[in-house]
Amino acid sequence: WDHNADGRIDIVTDYVDDDGDDDVDQMGIFYDKRWPDEKDDLTVWWSVDIGDDNMLWYDVNGNYYQPLCQWRTHFGGDELFYQFRLSEDDDKWVNVWEDPFAFYDLDDDGSSEMVIRISAVGDAVKNLRYSIDADDDAYGDRTRNYDFSITGLPPESGMSSADWAGDSIVVRGIETLPLLSWEKTQPYALQAPWAKAMFIWDEVNSNTDNDPDRDPNERWEGILNHASKYGDFEQVGGPPCSVHNKRVEVSHAPASPLQLYFDKADQRFHLLGAKYGYLDIDYNFDGAVDAAYTWEDTNGDGRVDIRKWDMNADGEFEIEQPLDTTGDTLAPTFEATHELYPKVIAEVLDSSQRFIDAAGELPEDIKSIIQYFDKELPNYHPETELGEYIRKSPAGIRFYTDLVRDSVYVWLLQEIGGHHGWEKVESAYLLGDYDQAARELRVLRKQTPFSDLDHRPLIVDGETYTKRVKIEIAMEHPQPYARENMPYSAYLESIEKHTKDFNRENCVVVAGGYHLAWRVIPHQIDDWEIGGSPKISFLVDLPAEGAPKMPTFIEDGPAPGQATYYIYYSDGERTSDYPRLTGAVLDNPAYVAWESDAGAYRFYTGQFDFFGKHESRIIPREERLIYPLIDVNYHAEQDWGIDALHVGTTSGLGGLTIYEGDKAYPVQSPAGEGDVVFEHEVLGAGPVRSAVKIVAKNVFPHMPEAIVELRCIIYAHRPESIVQVRLPEGLDDPRIGLGLMDLPEGAPILIDRHDSDADVLATWGRQGDDIGEIGIAVITPKKSKRHIQLDDERQLIAKPYHVYDDEDWERYHYRYWITGTWRRGMQYAIAPTGRDWEKHLEDLAQRLSTHRHVSIYVGERVN
Repeated sequence: WDHNADGRIDIVTDYVDDDGDDDVDQMGIFYDKRWPDEKDDLTVWWSVDIGDDNMLWYDVNGNYYQPLCQWRTHFGGDELFYQFRLSEDDDKWVNVWEDPFAFYDLDDDGSSEMVIRISAVGDAVKNLRYSIDADDDAYGDRTRNYDFSITGLPPESGMSSADWAGDSIVVRGIETLPLLSWEKTQPYALQAPWAKAMFIWDEVNSNTDNDPDRDPNERWEGILNHASKYGDFEQVGGPPCSVHNKRVEVSHAPASPLQLYFDKADQRFHLLGAKYGYLDIDYNFDGAVDAAYTWEDTNGDGRVDIRKWDMNADGEFEIEQPLDTTGDTLAPTFEATHELYPKVIAEVLDSSQRFIDAAGELPEDIKSIIQYFDKELPNYHPETELGEYIRKSPAGIRFYTDLVRDSVYVWLLQEIGGHHGWEKVESAYLLGDYDQAARELRVLRKQTPFSDLDHRPLIVDGETYTKRVKIEIAMEHPQPYARENMPYSAYLESIEKHTKDFNRENCVVVAGGYHLAWRVIPHQIDDWEIGGSPKISFLVDLPAEGAPKMPTFIEDGPAPGQATYYIYYSDGERTSDYPRLTGAVLDNPAYVAWESDAGAYRFYTGQFDFFGKHESRIIPREERLIYPLIDVNYHAEQDWGIDALHVGTTSGLGGLTIYEGDKAYPVQSPAGEGDVVFEHEVLGAGPVRSAVKIVAKNVFPHMPEAIVELRCIIYAHRPESIVQVRLPEGLDDPRIGLGLMDLPEGAPILIDRHDSDADVLATWGRQGDDIGEIGIAVITPKKSKRHIQLDDERQLIAKPYHVYDDEDWERYHYRYWITGTWRRGMQYAIAPTGRDWEKHLEDLAQRLSTHRHVSIYVGERVN
């Protein structure tokens, strides 16, 4: 890259396919960097795609500018990078500072559960940052969410990695000095003789830098420490994490190898060897400390044994809590911490809610914390859904539940601490047994025993709902990691069949179970599907297979991979104000178009196309809708994306042909030429889904009155669209042909897996230099079918059938999904291939087609 057009190369961007499979395996950005000495040299960032997921560094004009590039550079999965320097006096590349920066995807979900940065010059080690996602909640769109880190410093005499450094690598024909490999980086990090260590736990489950207004994304580097507020541990790297809501522990003599232990009294992991710890809480993110905790090792045995509470941050401690200190040690690995941490969260949430409820009516200052958590937190940095995720994530909920529970305890101590029986409450509580403390508190206050804590009313906008319907949803084949935002729709008649007084005009959907408050989620009632029966729709989150049961306070609880939702209802009517995240527009007779915040489609003259959207998490979801496109040249790239598919005279992305024997009846009039005519209708758009209706006439010359009807539906947060088809009666053993246009430089992708309930026809290719590479696909339920190649498209031929829902009611004749992707719009655009598109589609087809076990229970009243 010659940025100044002066004949001098400023940047070189280098890509290497080291195994001959036609994708990028290594990548380098070469540039000049002014080091402290006067040597003439060259510097390179060198990245290696260990996991072969073909996602590496994003650049702008060849260079890596952190503000522009860091959130589009993968920094995840299994990969690593080094920084090398080659000076005029060197015959080998010298590693400088990043040696390496290594990322580890330990559960094969595409996101990293561990990131390690060893900073060194040659083999002279300067420091360590070691971070783990202990609850494994980085997946899908939220690709990083580290929970704790250990920052290590070497002795003053120095520390070498020479005994661990192994083979060298070759960069442009020049060998490097011996390096720490990806495989050896973790064992070295844990076993090296660190002289000092800082342990940070992200209690609020929001690992942004100290100024989220500047950048509200969770950091890719792990948890970057800030300097100790007591001045005995320096900041390493930047930008540092927030000084608030992060539990900090400092050791001047950490165990070697590095070790943690779990303390049952405060229900937390601690660093073995820590001298002290502290946690300053700012629950409403206004920059002021609302509560503070400190930990001390009073006997010097390497375990903190006292926790002090200052629940109003006035500098005076209300509680000195002795800690347990007897817990077994464990390695600070993903495997060891993940085995325990999610279970701890689930148990603490359950028992904490029991204690809070046992306290009865709470004072206003504690209610204000719950009010912020329930109403205001979801609006904290909506552009990245930061507050919304804290509000729904188990670890984020625990942060607020712990704060409320401890505040309740201090309030009760002041109110009834001298009463007979309090000592039993106190003893159990300070041992971390919140269930027993709750039982003793109920005895003390002569309260009735617990009922199921999920069995409670909902209060929304001052109205109390005491009637509800419970819905349990589970995947037939649970997946090893959680699924977010899965579409779910239920026929209202199936609910009303069991619950005669259900009122569709005034209902609210909540996600079970109850944590400080019910979490209301958007829902929508419409009759837009073929058949016209009203349905209630919302998006569900399904936990991973093997995940611990999240507390719903029902004795049997949900099974792993299963989620519980409630539809509360009352008399009268209710108007909801959920944000609209879908849209649809009509330009009759030209086209009809529909979209979500994640995908956009258009239908005209029987052809489907799609608009490629930038997968940006900086733009608020409501601002990601693009229709109507007025006075916009969408054939040129816009801030939101581009018209990514030029369909010509083909079916585009899923256009229909009906076959009767050997006779083909295209449901198309490409470019407006043909006998088939179309009527378009926008059925509506809302917070959960939008839908359009298409009627095709003059399809069958021998049946002039027959019509083919389509309903196209897209859900919020989802890029794919479902297409429902109803054929006319009287056809002789018809078949449906789904067309997918050929792409330049593309090849068909056919996915027909025995363990999937769906088949896929797809392709990956180019659409000219203005658009670049795209992927398009149709996904169909698994039925008898074949594929045929036409002049400029491939068709999947399937037998129509009646689709049944969970209640075995016939609804429509055929359904399929269409989806498209635009490489330049992907969050990680360097440089996925057709094989990666195929892998994505395998996963998507499994999710869309897998049957869900749904139980709808008879309505009940709650107190």
